[in-house]
Amino acid sequence: MKSIAKNNTKIASLTIATLFMLTALAVSADAAPTVRPFSGKTSVELSDDFLGALGALSIAPGTIRPGMLRGTVASFRINGGGIDLGTLMGEISHVGGLTLTDENGTTVGLFNFTVSLTDSVLTGLVTVNGDLVGRIPLFNLEPTADPKVKGIFLRLSDVLVTLTMDAADALNAVFDLTAFEEGFDIGVANVKALTRYRQLN
Repeated sequence: MKSIAKNNTKIASLTIATLFMLTALAVSADAAPTVRPFSGKTSVELSDDFLGALGALSIAPGTIRPGMLRGTVASFRINGGGIDLGTLMGEISHVGGLTLTDENGTTVGLFNFTVSLTDSVLTGLVTVNGDLVGRIPLFNLEPTADPKVKGIFLRLSDVLVTLTMDAADALNAVFDLTAFEEGFDIGVANVKALTRYRQLN
C-alpha cells in the first residue's frame, strides 16, 4: 500500500510539472516577437536653446567617431539591442558620441549611448579629459508615438530629448556653471534601425 501511495505521489508530481511546462510553452508561443536592431542610426536635431547655451558659455561641441555632427544634426550609428513588439520594451545601443570643450580646454566626452524604451532614458559613458567617469543617465526621452516596424526597419519618430538631473549636475560641476538644469531642451530624436539582414541579389 505504501508503494502504491508513493507511486501515486510521483505521478501527481510529474503531472503538475508537465502542466507547468505546457503552460510556459503556450505563453512563449503567444508572446510577441523580439526584433533585434543591428544597424541604422539615431539622429538628433539639436535645439536652438541648447546650441545657444553652448555658444553663450563658450563651449564647443565635437564628435567621437563614428558619431557625426552636421549643422544642427547629431547622428549616431546603431549597433545592437532588442525590442519586444508586444510590450514595446527594450533597448537600442549605439557607438560614437559627442564632446563638449570649454575655453579652458576641459573636455567632456559622452558616447556609446543606450536608449532604454523601458525607462524612457538614454544612458552613456562619460569621460572628463580622457578619464572615465562611468555610465550615467544623460537624457530623458519622451516619445510622441509608438515604435513602428515595417519590413526590415524599426522607426521611432519625434522623440523629445531633455537633460537629466544627473547630467545637469555633472556638466555644472565640471565646467563650474549653474546654467544646466533638469529638463533642459536638447532637441528631437528620430531612430531608424535595421532589424534583420537584407537579402542581397
